[in-house]
Amino acid sequence: MRTVCNILGVIIALTHLFPAQAATVSILPNKPYECTGEQCYASDFQLFGKITSSTPQELTKLMDDLRRQAKQEGKQLFFKGARLWLSSQGGLLDAAYDIGRLLRRERMTAGIASEQECDSSCVFILAGAVDRLIFGRVGIHQPYLVNVPSSENIEKVRKSYQATLLNMKSYLREMNTPEGLAEQILKIPASNVRYLTKAELADYGLSRTDPVEQELRDIEDSRRYGTDRPEFLRRKLLAETVCKRRLHDVSDYFTCLDYVQDYGKEPPPYQIKPKPDLSTLGTPVQR
Repeated sequence: MRTVCNILGVIIALTHLFPAQAATVSILPNKPYECTGEQCYASDFQLFGKITSSTPQELTKLMDDLRRQAKQEGKQLFFKGARLWLSSQGGLLDAAYDIGRLLRRERMTAGIASEQECDSSCVFILAGAVDRLIFGRVGIHQPYLVNVPSSENIEKVRKSYQATLLNMKSYLREMNTPEGLAEQILKIPASNVRYLTKAELADYGLSRTDPVEQELRDIEDSRRYGTDRPEFLRRKLLAETVCKRRLHDVSDYFTCLDYVQDYGKEPPPYQIKPKPDLSTLGTPVQR
């Protein structure tokens, strides 16, 4: 169901009050997708600028074009795990909801790079993603009216704000995100921006994997490893405990995770190979 923030002709926006350029949506400069056999997975996208009514269509068109390109190559393209990097001061709520639902439908990740921000309505795109990678800042504040009504339409303003709060809460429920975030948003004046702390991001479920997505992944992984759910969850907990000591080596870390899931026990200690003795090889170079 589409959430509408154009109530009785009053358009609601969540964005900084100073001008910003309309958002551009693009593929980051790398391969648009990677393929294994006939299956391909999309890579990274970027949304930069103010979210307008056309932004969801631009992102959808970009994804559809990539699907057609892969199909012409005889391959099938998936967007599961693809990352949409956000750098936006917000914009129209309806458009942000549409993008968030697109990310949820495609099981995509949203990210905020270091030195970048995702503010105002951009937060709802972040909520829609099934995974979030946050290295920058997330800011919130009240929505405001895009078209200011005449004095006789003050009742429209009141109804619009009431409907906006209900719609925010409905969307957040849909995304398995605490509704309290909507109430916090309405506490911050539109002329100000408050940046969420790491603790607040965690409390609002914006810094972790969506719980339904995590359940789906666990089911898929349990089938892949050929274990029932209780045994899979036991091995998963064991892997999280013993493999974190190997995080300094990404390759070894993932090898550890696979070993625990395959065998249900901690992998053997590191086998450190001695450095070869090269002193007897060749003739020393005279300097």
